Amino acid sequence: MIYTKAIFTAFAIPLMIAMFWQEGTCQQRKKTRETTKKMNSVQQGRWGGRGVVLDVTDSGASIEYDCSYGNINEPIVLDRNNRFEVKGTHVTERPGPVRIGREDGEQPAIYVGHVEGETMTLTVRFPDSKQIIGVHKLVYGKPARIRKCL
Repeated sequence: MIYTKAIFTAFAIPLMIAMFWQEGTCQQRKKTRETTKKMNSVQQGRWGGRGVVLDVTDSGASIEYDCSYGNINEPIVLDRNNRFEVKGTHVTERPGPVRIGREDGEQPAIYVGHVEGETMTLTVRFPDSKQIIGVHKLVYGKPARIRKCL
């Protein structure tokens, strides 16, 4: 009987410790993944700059310029150098009425950025021609003043 208790104690206690340790480790891994995902994403909210505003959500962003606008329909995730490159759309607006048959359409765009603290440098370009649409400096939480084309 004493021999059975000794065997039980020798095997059961380390087994129970391992089970509790494993459960804690799984929870820690899950928490670490969630924290890493949040840390590697561009901060959600409004980023403002001269003639541009970027509203970031967990699923992408909308961007508005003086005479154009666009959307990013994927999460903006930073790499280990705090850079990102995501696909989106861009629409150029023109002042005055739009002529029939000459409607400005949505075009594919590439949004490339670098975040340092609460400052972002954002370059927008067309993917086919590699033409740069604009380079913008934005600050998190800064109000932007947009002057729409009339």
